[in-house]
Amino acid sequence: MTQSTQLWSIVLAAGEGTRLQGLTRDETGRVVPKQFYRIDGDTSMLRWTLDRVGTVVPGHRIVPIVADQHRRWWGSELAAVPQANIVVQPRNRGTVAGILLPLLNLTLRDPDATVLVTPSDHHMDDTRAFRRMVAQAEETIAEEPERIVLIGVPARRPDPELGWLVPVPRAPESRAPWESSYGSVRYDVAEFVEKPDIRLAARLQREGAFWNTGIVVARAQALLGLIRSALAEVHDRFLTAVEEGLFDDPNVVLDLYDEIGSFDFCRDVLEPSAGHLTLLTLPDESWVDLGTEGRIQEWRGRRAHRAGLGENARWRSGSVATVPSGAPRSVPLEPSRIAADRPHA
Repeated sequence: MTQSTQLWSIVLAAGEGTRLQGLTRDETGRVVPKQFYRIDGDTSMLRWTLDRVGTVVPGHRIVPIVADQHRRWWGSELAAVPQANIVVQPRNRGTVAGILLPLLNLTLRDPDATVLVTPSDHHMDDTRAFRRMVAQAEETIAEEPERIVLIGVPARRPDPELGWLVPVPRAPESRAPWESSYGSVRYDVAEFVEKPDIRLAARLQREGAFWNTGIVVARAQALLGLIRSALAEVHDRFLTAVEEGLFDDPNVVLDLYDEIGSFDFCRDVLEPSAGHLTLLTLPDESWVDLGTEGRIQEWRGRRAHRAGLGENARWRSGSVATVPSGAPRSVPLEPSRIAADRPHA
C-alpha cells in the first residue's frame, strides 16, 4: 500500500443550468443558475454540496470553480472559502475545462494530492454513507494509485440523461466483487456509457448497470494523466498557461477559452477510458441528481413520503415502518451486448 496523501475537493459550480431555467427563478422572475437556487426554500444546492464535502475535506482544501458572470450569487455563497481557492472561469467550455483548471491549480500547491470531484446539483440523504464511500475510495486508490474511482448507484429507471457504468462480468466460479461491511460493492468497469438512447438505457437497467453520480475520487496526477491521454492539446495548453502564470492576464484567458473548444468530461474522457475506472456503489435511496424538473419532482415526492412516514409514526404504538431499499443487487452484463444496442452512426 502506498503512502496516504491529503484529500482535496473540486466543486463544479460554473454551469448555467439551462434545463431548469423555467423553475429556478427569483421573486423578480430573473433566472438563477440551479446551483445557487434554494430549491427547498432555504438552502442552495451549492451550500448542500459544500456542507457535505466539508464532512470529509477541511475548508482550506475545498476548491470551487465558478463562472465570472455568476459573481452576484457565488460572492456570498463562498464567503467562507479562501479567496485563493476560488477558481473563476470566463466562459463555459464544458466539464473538461471545469475540472482541468482547478486541478492544475491545486497540484501546483500539492503535487501529491488526492482529489474528490463533485457536481453541485445533487442531493444526498445519507451523509454517513458518503463519508464512508470517500474513505473506501481513498483506500482503493492507496492500493492502486492509477485507478480513477467513480461513485455509482443502482438505476431506478432507464434514464437517457445520465451516464451509466457497466461492471466487468465475472465467471460464476470467480471470486465475488469486493463488498464492504456497510453494503458498498466495488467493481472494475467494463464500459462507461454516457447518455444512451432510451432503448439502450432500458437494456442497461435491466441487466444491472449503475447510474454514474458524477462523483470522482482519484490521485490528482492520475486524473491529469487520464485527461492528457484523451485530450493532449487541451491539457498541455492549460498546463502551460497555469505554470507560466498566464491566467493572471484576462485577455490571455479569454483567448485560450475562445480557442480550445468545448469538451465533456464524461463523454470525451471517461467513455474511452473504462479500463482505468473502478466503481464503488452507494445505497439506492441516498442520492438524486437534481438536474431536471422531473428529478426535482421525484425528490420532492420522496421527501414528502418520508415526512408522511415520520408523521404517521407518532400515532403508532409499535415500531416505525421502514422504506424498502428498492433495487435488487445488480448483475453485471456483457459489454458485447451493450455494443449491439448502440445506435448506428
